[in-house]
Amino acid sequence: MTSEKLTQEFIKKVSMAKSPEEIVALAKENGMEFSEEKAKALFAHLNGSGELSDDDLSAVAGGYNRWWEWNDLP
Repeated sequence: MTSEKLTQEFIKKVSMAKSPEEIVALAKENGMEFSEEKAKALFAHLNGSGELSDDDLSAVAGGYNRWWEWNDLP
């Protein structure tokens, strides 16, 4: 997918889609191809799945800090 195809209008339409199937149809209308799996993931991301991943939950629950992952500790 090229950036030229990702117009503001297309992005707005996708963000307002009411289903993953609508995202697939919009992509097809604009000369792009989205797999149903990718459309479902995008739809969940845009509409909030309502659930946090374990990493997300850890990040918001009491000062999660990845400093130790980026630094070599003895």
